[in-house]
Amino acid sequence: MDQAAPRFTEDDCDYKVVSHRRRFPQEAQKNIPSMKTPSLGIDIAQHSFVAALWVEQRSLGKVQFENHSGGFRKLRDGCRATGSGL
Repeated sequence: MDQAAPRFTEDDCDYKVVSHRRRFPQEAQKNIPSMKTPSLGIDIAQHSFVAALWVEQRSLGKVQFENHSGGFRKLRDGCRATGSGL
């Protein structure tokens, strides 16, 4: 015997939506602070990894390294060479 799932109405829920408006009106400018902290993203695979460095919302590039201690040393040296503080 298959029975249909019960249907819920708005009255069955304790949570009520107060407003569907966005927090910021569309015409308002959001104050987004500049990202001065460097950000390093690393995608690791079995034999290699790719590192991407971002500073102040712009990419300084991405580089592929071999996944062993020598590759991580090259990454460290490359980060130091950029002067990004990593």
